[in-house]
Amino acid sequence: MKCKRQDCGKAIPQKRLNRRAVYCSTRCRNIEVRELYDGLNGRQTDLSPGTRGAVSELRVAADLMERGYEVFRALSPSCSCDIAVLKDGRLLRIECRTGRYLKECRYFKSTQRLRADVLAVILHDKIVYEPDLP
Repeated sequence: MKCKRQDCGKAIPQKRLNRRAVYCSTRCRNIEVRELYDGLNGRQTDLSPGTRGAVSELRVAADLMERGYEVFRALSPSCSCDIAVLKDGRLLRIECRTGRYLKECRYFKSTQRLRADVLAVILHDKIVYEPDLP
C-alpha cells in the first residue's frame, strides 16, 4: 500500500500497516496535516511567536477602536491582561490569544486560566470575543 501523501509515493511499512496507518511515516503525516491547516489558517510560519502575538494584539486594538472603545495596551508582558478598554464608564480587561481553525470550522484556543473579563481569540480571518462585548 502506498503513502496517502500525493508527492511521497513510498510504500507503508508493515509495522505501520498493522496499526492501520495511511502514511509511510510520522513525518509524512505531519507534512500533510500542516498543509491542510495552513490552508484553513493562512500561512503565518514566517513570524516569531512574539511578533505574531503583537500583531494579534494590534488587530484587536484596531477592531475595538472601530467599535467605539477607548483602548489601552499593557506595557509589560507580565500584566494581568493585554488590553484594557473603556466605554460608557465601564472598564474591561481583555486577554488576546492567537487561535487557529481545526476541522469543521471549529477553532482552538489556549485553555490557560484567564485573569481578564473577556477573551479575544484572533483567527486569521476574524476575531471572536468570549463572552461577546457589550
